[in-house]
Amino acid sequence: MNPRILLRFLPIWMVLFGPRAFGQESSSELEAGPTQIELSIWRTPSYQRRFAESFRSQASVEPRVSAVEVDLMSDAMDLMAANDIDGAISLLESKRRVDGSAAIDFMVGNLLCVQARLEEASEALEAAVDKFPDFRRAWMRLGDLEARRGDVEAAHRALVEAYRLGANDSDTIGLLGWANAGLDSWVAAESAYRQAIMLAPDSRDWKLGLAEAMIRQRRPREALVILDELIELRPESSKFWAMQAEAHLAAGDPSSAALDLEILEEIEGVTARSRSMLGDIHLEDGMPLVAADRHLAALKLAESPDPGRAFVALRRLVDGGEVQAAGMLMDELRELHASGFDSRELATLERLEARVAIQRGEQAEAAAVLEKVVDEDPLDGEALILLGRYHGRMPDGMERAEYWFDRAAMIEDVRNQAKLRHADLLISRGRYAPAIALLKQVQREEERASVKALLDRVERYERQRSRDSSDGGGAS
Repeated sequence: MNPRILLRFLPIWMVLFGPRAFGQESSSELEAGPTQIELSIWRTPSYQRRFAESFRSQASVEPRVSAVEVDLMSDAMDLMAANDIDGAISLLESKRRVDGSAAIDFMVGNLLCVQARLEEASEALEAAVDKFPDFRRAWMRLGDLEARRGDVEAAHRALVEAYRLGANDSDTIGLLGWANAGLDSWVAAESAYRQAIMLAPDSRDWKLGLAEAMIRQRRPREALVILDELIELRPESSKFWAMQAEAHLAAGDPSSAALDLEILEEIEGVTARSRSMLGDIHLEDGMPLVAADRHLAALKLAESPDPGRAFVALRRLVDGGEVQAAGMLMDELRELHASGFDSRELATLERLEARVAIQRGEQAEAAAVLEKVVDEDPLDGEALILLGRYHGRMPDGMERAEYWFDRAAMIEDVRNQAKLRHADLLISRGRYAPAIALLKQVQREEERASVKALLDRVERYERQRSRDSSDGGGAS
């Protein structure tokens, strides 16, 4: 979620830095500087006098300002009134001192914010709070700034300090909810969003944040109540429909989620994420080809495609034996990301390609791909297991299969899976005793009801065979 990040008002004199939505601020706006009306305000002596006096109020959360520093800031304001923001910054920077008032650093930080020099602004505001740790307005502005930069941890730290020092406006508290959400602290996020909504009942951003907090806490039906209200107010908002789709999915209602996502298509609010979600829903509904098509559309729509969700869908298609849909998705993935895959993603794709080749009956081709994967990464446990299964299907492949399974069993992440597959192969060849030994090893490491049931069954077979063998031996 990207809530509106509002610039703060400095008491009395901060009309110059009036509220702008950080998410909507253009570079031309930043460069344009203050309006003529704002400049006329700066020129009035009474306004400049009230600016100086404002630093004497709220002494517990405001730094002291000497008479010399008041004169300095007044000179800076004269430059600002002449639309010379660079000159004002230069003047203030030339007089900043380690032992000077934090108010100077704060003023510099604000001016740098207006010019979108965010890193420098952050340094100036940090200097302000270092000099005067109880400087509430500096913490508030720093929290806004770090949220604008996308540094969730830094924003959270600053906003918590501002709140501790008495900042109780809806913007600070709502942003604190946003920061908590970014840190996956959903209970804290919910609490902050509720407070912000109480202070600003018409804020759609904080209501949307609260709905997300409800979904993340597995309370999707509460989120749906909030989203219904938001959509009624602004039915053209794509982000509301997208969030409602997530809530419907979380509530176990994929049909309603699909309807929400189709509405997104109609209002031209479709995103790569919404297309992927629609693909997942169609996959659940047993429409693999449509699901693959939606995931392909998501990959093509994204400016910087993230193949993660497509890989999840592809694995599910392969697991379900949906060869045609899997092949379609694999071919497009390879074409779109021919040079963009990292080694891990490439190995994943090659393993899945090998499994599809096996399902198509292209055994030799599959083995060649898997051996290439293992050559490049000898610790790729999944590829080793697939090689073991491949050779296990061959009439004379038992020795090779056991070789690959034994190698896989040395890799911690797939150890038990390799032993189970090895045991399956031994059982299919009637070699019950070594299969029992492997199953017992798995059960000792991780007790599973399914493994216990298989072990009991195989032990009965082995006991029966031993009795049969004994009976046959006595008769002869």
